[in-house]
Amino acid sequence: MQILDYIKVFWRRKWIIIFTMLAAAAAAFVGTSKLQPIYVSYVTLRVYTYTTGTADFLSHDIMYAERLMQTYIEMVTSYPILDAMMETLELEDLPTIEATYTLNTEFLTIKVEAPEPEVAADAAALLAELLIKEIEVPRETVQIGVLEVPGLSSDPLQRDGKSRVEVFEPARMPESGGAPNKSMFLAMGTIIGLVGGVMLAAVIENLDTKLYSTDQIERATGLPALGAIPAARKARQVRAASEVFAYAEAFRRLRTNLFAAQPGSPVRTLVVTSAEPEEGKSTVVVNLGLSIAQTGSRVILVDADMRRPVLHTLLDLSNEVGLSNVLADETPLDEAVQASWLPGMTALTSGPLDPDAAEWLGSSKLAALLDRLAQQYDAVLLDASSLLAVTDAAVLAQRVDAVLLVVQCARTRRPAVQAAIQELAQVNVEPLGVVANRAKLPGRYRQRYYQKKGAGLRERSAPVAADATESVRDPLAEIEGIGADCEALLYTAGISTFAQLAAQTPEELAQKIGDGVTGEQISQERWIEQAQTRVQDHEAPA
Repeated sequence: MQILDYIKVFWRRKWIIIFTMLAAAAAAFVGTSKLQPIYVSYVTLRVYTYTTGTADFLSHDIMYAERLMQTYIEMVTSYPILDAMMETLELEDLPTIEATYTLNTEFLTIKVEAPEPEVAADAAALLAELLIKEIEVPRETVQIGVLEVPGLSSDPLQRDGKSRVEVFEPARMPESGGAPNKSMFLAMGTIIGLVGGVMLAAVIENLDTKLYSTDQIERATGLPALGAIPAARKARQVRAASEVFAYAEAFRRLRTNLFAAQPGSPVRTLVVTSAEPEEGKSTVVVNLGLSIAQTGSRVILVDADMRRPVLHTLLDLSNEVGLSNVLADETPLDEAVQASWLPGMTALTSGPLDPDAAEWLGSSKLAALLDRLAQQYDAVLLDASSLLAVTDAAVLAQRVDAVLLVVQCARTRRPAVQAAIQELAQVNVEPLGVVANRAKLPGRYRQRYYQKKGAGLRERSAPVAADATESVRDPLAEIEGIGADCEALLYTAGISTFAQLAAQTPEELAQKIGDGVTGEQISQERWIEQAQTRVQDHEAPA
């Protein structure tokens, strides 16, 4: 994998990383909030070291000074002094005590950490006082050789009767708690959460077999991606021919790549299938047929999924007579073919469901039917059943010029797609390519087509087939506020002229359009009034 692939993976799993990072930061914040602050107080003592020599030259006993400092450190942290401090201050818990000295100086520092500032300051001051008292206590007798001299101290620093340890900097009351450092803990928690989120995202990515991008689909199938179709709401999955934005443009790209894939032998009969059900193959068939019809070609859609037919629903056609009736010699082909509401396209629905569909699809009658359709139409698109559900698609694939495999991003799993390709390989059929359905388009591509709905040049509708009913259509998207997407819904509702739009009421129009459009919105944007003005301008004498 390249760096860009890793970036795509982490971007796809960004919510896992963000959630893990926020959870760790929140845990660190809650944890540090419950921790009691620690107050620190210091007291500094000066220890006068013993000197030798005359007045002209004095020297310090460095070895003795170091031993003396170490002795005082041990004394201040010994149980006799600590017990006395605990008893005097009436403490139940011993605070943290640390005594250190600075090299080449006479300063001894006592550091006390406690949950209360008063305890820290009092304990530091008391420890200094107890240490000085312990040092100043004289012995009753001093052994000098074989003599015992009363009233002298064994410490040479006390021979003049004055204290040689004194407080240089007294203990102060700490104003704020020094530890724990909440900012540091919060930063550490955030960093740990970020690292953990990245690792968790990597683990989930390795365990997840879903295909999320066209690159993953191409690597998993070994086939070229002829098209990448963006996601669309169900109400808008079948688009009008006059729309110019990302959804329609994606099918134009698919159309171009499809016919460029086999320049020597043009594709006239094409099976569109998928590995598993509900991957959007039927919608791809309809929109691809519409895109081909826009070039002026004669297109027929054949619903060869005789177990779960969908085309008649998408095209709003009857399914009482269809492919099964033609194959059974019950209905002539000309009577079974129906004109769709989409310009330039006719359709042959599946007809009544037949449990012996696989036998019909593999028969010589179907081969003859496909030859006849290929002579009458420029493109014959067959919507077949899913490859892993039944054998119908594999049987049908042997009768056509090419097979197109639809893979829905973020839903279809790698093993399923590979198994579907293996099903086709067993009948010596290799798909022409794959279509990534519900794919995420690059940001600039979306901005160009989605944010400027209806902008730019309009693509003219292809001529309607001879057996379809012609209708005159006005460019309804020219009315301010409608746009190309609402224009498609108006056409679907049977409103294709300014006069038809002008005859509506806002409430009736909103009910016909649906898709979240309200009568209040129609009234505010004056759709009907604009249409009435255009009708009046058209009827006005020149």
